[in-house]
Amino acid sequence: STGNGGAMYNKTGYHVLQVQPNSPACGRLVPFFDFIVAANSKVLDKEDSTFSETFRDNIGRPVQLIVYNIKTDTTREQVVVPSNTWGGTGLAGIAIRFCSWERTLETVWHVLDVYMGSPAHEAGLVTRTDYVVGTPDMILNDQEDFFTLINNNMYRPVQLYVYSSLTEQVRLVKITPNKNWGGSGSLGCDIGYGLLHRIPTKQTVVSQMINDPSSSSSSLSHQPFQQSIQQSSTNV
Repeated sequence: STGNGGAMYNKTGYHVLQVQPNSPACGRLVPFFDFIVAANSKVLDKEDSTFSETFRDNIGRPVQLIVYNIKTDTTREQVVVPSNTWGGTGLAGIAIRFCSWERTLETVWHVLDVYMGSPAHEAGLVTRTDYVVGTPDMILNDQEDFFTLINNNMYRPVQLYVYSSLTEQVRLVKITPNKNWGGSGSLGCDIGYGLLHRIPTKQTVVSQMINDPSSSSSSLSHQPFQQSIQQSSTNV
C-alpha cells in the first residue's frame, strides 16, 4: 500500500457500493470506501466497457485490480477471480458506479433521530449509526439532491444505499416517503449533513474538532431545489 496513492488516478474510478456475500469480491473489496482504478494494468479513467470486458474475458482467472481506499488514503493491489457459477448477480458480485471520490466522504446524510411508526422506522434505519450514501438510480451530488429524491417520490418506494458505522457494511434499504404517516416530515427521521455528520474516519475525527457552520440537520420538511441527476450504479 502507498500513501496518497490515489492522486495519479485523477480522483476517479469505479466506486464499490455493495459487495454480495459469498461472491468472488467478498472479503476482497470494501463497500463505500473502495474505488477500483485499474484492472490488469488498464487504468479505468473513463466510463466504458473496459472494466466489464476485463472480467468477461477472464472468467475463472485472476484479475489484478488496483484499488484506492478513501478511508485510509492508500492504494493496494487486489486479486479477484470472476465467476459465472458462484450463484449471485454479476461475475464479481459488486454494485459499482463510475464517479469522482473527491467529495464522496462529504455527500452523506446522517440518520439522527428515528421516530416510532415512521417510514424510516419501518425501513429499519438506525439512529446515529446509519448514513445514507446514495441510491442505485442516480448520483447525489449535494445536500439538496437527497431531499429532491424524497420529495419527487412521495408515496413511492425509494431504494437507498445505507452505510452502518456499526457493521461497516452498506445495505440496500427500501423506504416509502409518506408525509401523512402521522408525524413530522415524510420519512420520520432527522437527517444531519455537513462536517459533523460525516462517516467516521481517521481524518474526520481530527477535523470534527473544528466548528463547521455548514453542518446542518433537517427533518425532511423543507422544499428542495430541482437538480439534474444522472443515472448511476451497475452490477458486475
